[in-house]
Amino acid sequence: GGGGEMRRAYEAALQRRGVLTKGVTSAALALVGDVAAQEIERRRSVFDLHLDRSTGHCGSADSSNFAVGGSSSSDSVCGCGGSDCSGCSAERSWNTPAVRPFGSGFWAHLDARRALAFTVHGGLWAALGLHNWFSFLERKFPGSSAYSVAGKVLAHHTICNPIAYLPVFYIFNGLIRGRNLEEIRLKAHMEYWTTLTYIWKVWVPISVIQFALVPERHLVLSTALANLGWNMMLSLLYNQRGGQ
Repeated sequence: GGGGEMRRAYEAALQRRGVLTKGVTSAALALVGDVAAQEIERRRSVFDLHLDRSTGHCGSADSSNFAVGGSSSSDSVCGCGGSDCSGCSAERSWNTPAVRPFGSGFWAHLDARRALAFTVHGGLWAALGLHNWFSFLERKFPGSSAYSVAGKVLAHHTICNPIAYLPVFYIFNGLIRGRNLEEIRLKAHMEYWTTLTYIWKVWVPISVIQFALVPERHLVLSTALANLGWNMMLSLLYNQRGGQ
């Protein structure tokens, strides 16, 4: 069937150009995840704006917009509450845009630079990071015994994610979206532990299953598939309103 043909084609691509195949697959899934997250955010921000207007609270109808290209991203309602938004700018995310109305079409709301950042980061991290990292873990902890799985999970979540993945994620996404190093540092400082906690909650159980059941050559693919949901969560967390 079609599924079998796709699997055979993927296996053949892995044999010919494994790194490229893993990178392209992960990039495509990262793109899908962020585009979906942007649409969720757009719908939520429009709902919040309508709610604010009906209750008399200030929303993001002002022009305070840190988003590159005036893009759709996170909750667009400022988090201060009350009817005076003069003090909200310090609490806004660097991405929070003015909300666009319904009826402009899906692509009019897409933050292309944000999607590009997640796509390129997802592809490069899979090809240049995870491909080599999973090979290293398999050499150090071969097989799928309880000891090997525990060693891989422990190393992955105490070395790879906190020391390599998250710093690279914040630096890369910040630079590609035009932020300076101080802005990147402040954002990472505010959100690092929250994001890492989400990673541990979501990915430790997934990692146990992966390292126990998935062959090493398919770990990047299984991670990319799980990332389809995770990238949506990470996009929403990364692009949420400031201070939360």
